Amino acid sequence: DADDATHWSSALPDARWLVLTASRQPQKLAFYQALMERGVLVLVSLLILVALVRIQLRRTLKPLGQLAQALHNLPPGQLPRLPPAARQIWPDFVDQIEQGMTRWQNAFDDMRNSSERAEEELRETLDAIERQNIDLHAARREAVASNQLKSEFLANMSHEIRTPLSSLIGFARLLEKTPLSARQQDHVSSLVHAAEHLLAILNDLLDLSKIEAGRLVLDETPVALRELLSDTIDMLAPLTGDKPLTLHGEVGDEVPGSVLGDPLRLRQIMTNLINNAIKFTPRGEVRAGLRLVSLNGTEAMLELSVRDTGIGIQPRQLDGLFDAFQQADSSTSRRFGGTGLGLTITRQLVQLMGGSISVDSRPGLGSTFTVRWNARLDPFRALQPARRTHSLPDCRQLARLDPPLRVLVVDDHPANLKLLRTWLQELGIAADTADNGLEAVSLATRELYDLVFMDIQMPGMNGLEAAQAIRAGESRGQRVPIIALTAHALSSEREFWLRSGIDDYVGKPLQESQLLHILQQWTRFVSVRP
Repeated sequence: DADDATHWSSALPDARWLVLTASRQPQKLAFYQALMERGVLVLVSLLILVALVRIQLRRTLKPLGQLAQALHNLPPGQLPRLPPAARQIWPDFVDQIEQGMTRWQNAFDDMRNSSERAEEELRETLDAIERQNIDLHAARREAVASNQLKSEFLANMSHEIRTPLSSLIGFARLLEKTPLSARQQDHVSSLVHAAEHLLAILNDLLDLSKIEAGRLVLDETPVALRELLSDTIDMLAPLTGDKPLTLHGEVGDEVPGSVLGDPLRLRQIMTNLINNAIKFTPRGEVRAGLRLVSLNGTEAMLELSVRDTGIGIQPRQLDGLFDAFQQADSSTSRRFGGTGLGLTITRQLVQLMGGSISVDSRPGLGSTFTVRWNARLDPFRALQPARRTHSLPDCRQLARLDPPLRVLVVDDHPANLKLLRTWLQELGIAADTADNGLEAVSLATRELYDLVFMDIQMPGMNGLEAAQAIRAGESRGQRVPIIALTAHALSSEREFWLRSGIDDYVGKPLQESQLLHILQQWTRFVSVRP
């Protein structure tokens, strides 16, 4: 092969040529053989190196695995036992781990101690709370019992005061209708106004307890708003004393002559607002006005406003003005007197009527209190302008009824019996009287009455028991209306009376307008105005 051989040639003396040929194949074989030997040596060296590295890595990483396993299975609150091999391989690393674990152990111990202390404090707190709950439960039972006693006391006091007060006001109004001299008429009017003012004071004392108990119930009887405002102003006029102060009342011509409402509560609202205006107005005027805001069918929206030129109220004091026992300025309680309940009770009464109360005041210029509420028109007087008079117009029976009306009046107070019987006789109605429940049941069994006025609180058989006994003795289809006369300020819920055989109720002191309304609602009685 010319490519794989090397040739040398030389001329001989005899003219011949000497040709030498050398092949490269043995050299290549020797080269490849040397190369293979070196490759095998390198490969063996690499395998040995990998084996050594693997052995060294296993020897090095085994302590780490043991350390990880020890940390994984470590019980809470204990330090791990580090493998000795790890300390030999990584002494600094193991020292750092041990220091960290020591700090962790100390923190864990502190946390466990804190947890134990907190648990102990929690147990002590729970024990204290349990003892307090036991004490509070006992105190609550005592408070409930005390509140019940207070309620019973207030109800009894209300009955004992309202019963004679009812007779006092009633007979004074009867006396007003008799021929009197001007001086006697003035005395009787003052007597009536003073008695009504006493009744208002009594209401203020009792209303807060009733409001707190959620048992204040409003009546719905005919109310002559113009007369009510006029009477209230006349009653409060003497409070102006010697102050250069004028007291005015204004009623719009569009105001209905009579609406259904609670005259006692409406008078209380007027009295509280006008009395406050007089109290805090040293000079100038106090003007109370009534107007009709809107009329929707048989329902009217009315507005009562009381404006004065008094000392006024600071803006920052308006927010707490209607809170109990609060006044615009704490010094006013000493300067002007008062308990601070008037406006609180007024707001509660207005809210019970479904209305609202607001105040607009400027210090030194005066205040204006505005009350708005909805009231139904009196169906017996329709929509008539209110008369400018201070007394209710006389009423009489429209015609002699056949048979005539017969009414039974039951009350253990002789003056009340006499007063109600006199009122009924003036209306041409025959009235029988009984001063106890047993006698009332006996009369109702023998006679057929068109209406029964039943006092609730009586000795022996009370009014509710008497009403139930009358109901039990009635034949089928026969039911006499029984109207409760109650002075119980704290037990006047209509549902309670209805469940006990009562058809309706009126509170003491009974007004003549309430009597007429009851008669027209429950009997054949019809009244006309002369």
